[in-house]
Amino acid sequence: FGVAAVDVVDRDLDGVVVLCKAATANEGEISMEAGERLSGADRIRVSIHPLGQPDASGVFEIPSPLEVAPDGTFGPALFLPWDAHRLEVSNLPEDVYVKAAHFGPKDILGNSFPISGPTSDRFEVVVSSKGGRVDGNVGNVVSGEDRPLPSAVVVLVPNAQLQRIDLYRMTTTDASGRFTIRG
Repeated sequence: FGVAAVDVVDRDLDGVVVLCKAATANEGEISMEAGERLSGADRIRVSIHPLGQPDASGVFEIPSPLEVAPDGTFGPALFLPWDAHRLEVSNLPEDVYVKAAHFGPKDILGNSFPISGPTSDRFEVVVSSKGGRVDGNVGNVVSGEDRPLPSAVVVLVPNAQLQRIDLYRMTTTDASGRFTIRG
């Protein structure tokens, strides 16, 4: 595939060069662990982000998220350049998290993965409805008073896997300083 922006004003066009990248088309499926039924699959989005170099214009190609069909399948209208990539799954139902992700035999959960040639490998994503829940409250400790702090931003960051931004969770406290983080 390749893209070239060309402005033509009052003249013939010669010598246009379109630099193409080799690409492959792949499809995949999201399923629930232990044969549970996946409801709301059509709201889930899957993104495959190339991690390589920008194109000739200095712009990184960021593909649109793929829609997931009600049966959990996505693709194959996905043309991945031969490059390193990262998988992202968003809009999961409450309390659901990505438990496993594979591209063919490769474990890609939280890892970048290369595509270096034509492949028929499929994406297999397993989600679980057994996500955790954290409830708490935030008080105004700065002023020395023990008052609730409304509209405070609360971020849950995994201590052992700081590079796994997909595991970060964020919410805002309500008027009484309470928050809940799910999934």
